[in-house]
Amino acid sequence: LAFDDYGYLFTGDNNSDSGDKARWVNVMQGGDSGWRMMYQYIPDRGPFNREKIWHPFSSETPAYTVPPIANIGDGPSGLTSYPGTGLAGDFANCFFMVDFRGGASNSGIRLIRTQPQGAFWSVDRSEEPIWNILATDVEFGPDGALWVSDWVNGWIGEGKGRVYRFLDTAAQQQPVVREVEALLAAGFSELSEERLGQLLQHIDRRIRNEAQWELAHRGQITPFVELIAQPEAGTLPRLHAVWGLGQAARLNSAVRDSIAASIDAALGDDDLNIRAAAAGVVGDLKLEAFGSDLVGLIGDPEARVQYAACLAVGQLQLASGLLPTLQMLEANRDQDPGLRHAGIMALRGIGSAQSAKLVELRQHPNQSVRLAAVVALRKLHSQGIVAFLDDDSAEVQLEAARAINDVPELHAALPQLAAMLEQAEMQAGPIAEPLLHRILNANFRLGGPTAATTIASVAGDPRQPPAMRIEAVEMLATWAEPGELDRVMNRYAPLDSRPQDDAAEAFGKHLGQIFVGSDKQVSAAIAAAVALDLKNVSHSLVALARDRGRDAAVRSGALAAVVKLDGEQALELVNELLKDPQPEVRSQALDSLASLAPSTAVPELSRAVGSESSIERQRAWDTLARIDSQPASDLIERGVADYIAGKLPADVWLNVVEAAKERIPESSLQSLQSYQQQLIESDPLAKYRTSLHGGDVARGRDLFFNKSELSCVRCHRVAGQGGEVGPDLTSIGKSRDAAYLLQSIVDPDAKIAENFGTVILLTEDGQVLSGILRQETAQVIELIDAENRTLSVPVDEVVSRRQGKSSMPADLLKYLDRRELRDLVAYLASLTDAPAQQ
Repeated sequence: LAFDDYGYLFTGDNNSDSGDKARWVNVMQGGDSGWRMMYQYIPDRGPFNREKIWHPFSSETPAYTVPPIANIGDGPSGLTSYPGTGLAGDFANCFFMVDFRGGASNSGIRLIRTQPQGAFWSVDRSEEPIWNILATDVEFGPDGALWVSDWVNGWIGEGKGRVYRFLDTAAQQQPVVREVEALLAAGFSELSEERLGQLLQHIDRRIRNEAQWELAHRGQITPFVELIAQPEAGTLPRLHAVWGLGQAARLNSAVRDSIAASIDAALGDDDLNIRAAAAGVVGDLKLEAFGSDLVGLIGDPEARVQYAACLAVGQLQLASGLLPTLQMLEANRDQDPGLRHAGIMALRGIGSAQSAKLVELRQHPNQSVRLAAVVALRKLHSQGIVAFLDDDSAEVQLEAARAINDVPELHAALPQLAAMLEQAEMQAGPIAEPLLHRILNANFRLGGPTAATTIASVAGDPRQPPAMRIEAVEMLATWAEPGELDRVMNRYAPLDSRPQDDAAEAFGKHLGQIFVGSDKQVSAAIAAAVALDLKNVSHSLVALARDRGRDAAVRSGALAAVVKLDGEQALELVNELLKDPQPEVRSQALDSLASLAPSTAVPELSRAVGSESSIERQRAWDTLARIDSQPASDLIERGVADYIAGKLPADVWLNVVEAAKERIPESSLQSLQSYQQQLIESDPLAKYRTSLHGGDVARGRDLFFNKSELSCVRCHRVAGQGGEVGPDLTSIGKSRDAAYLLQSIVDPDAKIAENFGTVILLTEDGQVLSGILRQETAQVIELIDAENRTLSVPVDEVVSRRQGKSSMPADLLKYLDRRELRDLVAYLASLTDAPAQQ
């Protein structure tokens, strides 16, 4: 966190490792930037991504949030703002933010400067003045230098750190730099009131702050009063004077009555910053005598003054500020997020004494006003928010639903939220996903036959968003044991077990429609039918399994469901589908046959391990591993022998090696282990080569984007989705083979992508040079150093060379089993035409 010269607070807010971007944020009083830690454990981060909470302001920004100013950086860590001395050049009001990305080659310190844009902000400078350093924090020292702490390398760390001191040699020659160092070292407690008053006008903010704080603690307000009356002194010293009056009055009640005249003058000052600061003091101190002045400032021509006045009106709970606030919101039309937030805070304060005034706004003709009223009621935890669920505006309805579902203190209104689907207009067509999800969740949490039927109606409604139809089906599947986590927010909110019959009956009422839809929808419905033990759906499942126009995954799922629900009648279907043209379906039929009639399955599996289909071969070996019979063990032993002899297809190496565990004789097992050890001695990567071929691309994609322990998408982009810490992998499969990709995962330091690894050189004359390798020939090595300069080093002058480590975590394997590793390699290798893979 860091303040700018004008008293506004900023921070860099981290991303959630899901392809979202870090955010540059103005921290507003009473603000909410939208993040909830429980989102981190939802694969797609739930509302944070789905509802674009991390995006800069747009018409889709949830009204309860203060949106980021911009998406800057990837790993914001330390932050400081320029105090006014120490650098030569234009750095006024600039922030220096550490961007930690796991490796020095693409980390460093960013420079950010914002400009006011109404009551909000825009970024007018975003630079990388210090780069190629894995910094964690940054601060300006009393000596005028910039001090930086360095993590050295990696996410885990090296067990050591470094501290750097960056100097601007031109600025170091300035007398003011030495003056600041001396003043801060000596302290301010012994300085006279006159001297402290002079220091309020110092160029360095730290000196102004110290002078302000010392005067305020002493209760010596004359220098503040005199400065406020001197417009020629400039904005920044006079701001400290206004803040100093407020600080002194908070510390000493006797001072409170002495500041009225100066505050009155400041509220009418020609400088908008002084007016805004004075309004802030009135609000903080709750100076009711200036209530009418505050109300008048809501109509100020400057947005920043309006912002401060609204916050203060809210703090004083001034009912007289209601109409001007409504007029401001109406004029703003939700265009300036800063003004919208300030208006919400004003309404919150006014409504804290009489929330009925806010509920009455449901009749207001302006949508922006009603939207602000909803958020104010949300902040007050007022049940009156229910009145806005039937608003004519979809945006207002959604904001009310968000509040009722997302805020536990408002859960008493869940019945009204759950009942929204009964409204005629809700039944007329598709409902926006964020709203429908919360309506469904309200019904799920309330339980009972009516709620189950409502959820089933959505599952069977082809007009509704496919994702919400799937969500409705999954709610029915988990009805009896709903779990401990809220399905929207992921908050710990356990529900008791309840009768499964309600969900089963509701599913049955909409059976025909629930099994109609996308492949994902139908697959979810099949899984739900099994979970609910719906034996009466066997006919529908058999039809799906036989439908050759369907996706193979749907047909396979339907077959597996028939076996589970009606095993006695399933054998005929299984035998029929053993000859199906789709290998996925044949594979499932083999697996089902092994469950129903193991002794007859082995001959079929013996045929399948020689199939031309990789899917069928892999499934056959996995199925054999489950059959506890000598013929099955004999087949596995022959597979191991073929592996050792180099006759086994590479895509089933892993399946056979895993099947061999506890299934083959000790002598064969020893032969397998000896063979693997020989491979490792000649090839360190051999330990993982069983994961080189045969992976599932779809499962690998899911790991890449959704497995939070891996967080691949935190650092890498694919087709525009993901982070920018590491290289873009959109077309990695075109230039790199599976072996390279495997090694990059298991030993990231061995294969560092171009422009993402550092090289350190020691030359004959004792120089140590480091940077990113730009290019290398037989004669010269070219590096790009931390200042973006190109260094050309003759090869024959290099005495020693060392490669820096990769910023990719070196311990990814602890989050991957061998099959997941195989799937991830397969996905990366498939990225030759990334958009087609989405």
